[in-house]
Amino acid sequence: MNCLLAEKAAPPATAEEAVARFLRERRARGLAEATLRNNEMTLRTFFERYPQAWGPRFRECALEHLAEARCPATYNARLKALSLFVGELRRMGALDCDLLEGLRYRHEEPRVVELSREALRRLLDVPDRRTYQGALDCALVLLQLDCTIRPGEALALRRQDIDLTEHSLLIRPATAKTRRWRKLFFSAATGEALRALLSLRPKGWSDQVPVFASRKGTPLMTSVWSRHLRRMGRRIGLPRLSAYDLRHAGALEFLRAGGDALLLQQQMGHSTLAMTRHYLALSDEDLRRAHRLASPVAALLGGSGDHAAKP
Repeated sequence: MNCLLAEKAAPPATAEEAVARFLRERRARGLAEATLRNNEMTLRTFFERYPQAWGPRFRECALEHLAEARCPATYNARLKALSLFVGELRRMGALDCDLLEGLRYRHEEPRVVELSREALRRLLDVPDRRTYQGALDCALVLLQLDCTIRPGEALALRRQDIDLTEHSLLIRPATAKTRRWRKLFFSAATGEALRALLSLRPKGWSDQVPVFASRKGTPLMTSVWSRHLRRMGRRIGLPRLSAYDLRHAGALEFLRAGGDALLLQQQMGHSTLAMTRHYLALSDEDLRRAHRLASPVAALLGGSGDHAAKP
């Protein structure tokens, strides 16, 4: 049997074509749409700022772009997107070397934000629940706190993913960061908030429209939700609030209420318990403070309870 093999595709002629082909290849490999959108935003921003980067000055422009990143998280996100892009260019035959050789990711301390219960209650008082936007804000805040779900996973949920009778939801592999099915449960209060949101959806929307869609029926991005949360937070005196902060707050509340760390790992979709230990450390500090206040030995002997035993 004779087979005709197509000639290898010509290298992209422009940055726009290269980015489009890069995204097409990654989408074909099954990457989550949220990841693809972030990659696209990073690369398009880079080439808008540095149009001259499509050529011999790519590394020079990349170094300048990376140097502008003040925090490790931003630096690492930019370096990852650019590195993946360069790797794809080499596979396409547009490059014969690694233009980012020698660059390393910066050490990034995990940012775990503690939000008091009072602050969370005040946050839930901000939305006008009679409106679609207010109902969405309330339901999404409660869902993130209740399930410790990643914001990108929450924003990708569709109506068929949620069971309001069982108070559960399914995260599909296509939208999960770990590419695995995950079942999460939520409280009756969260279920009522979701029911209220769904009742305000326009009748013409199909089941393919995400549960947490914009008023126009378009998907929300994590960055958009975080900006909106930041504005909500400022109204109650919180200078900084992001979508991931709600996930962190929910994890801490889970542990403080006696939740099991292994179950929290499963709920959050962490691949290892090491990732969950950041929350355990803060929960342990709660126990340490409580023990200082209620130590039986401190009550017997006086002092802080940190005394060494006398011979």
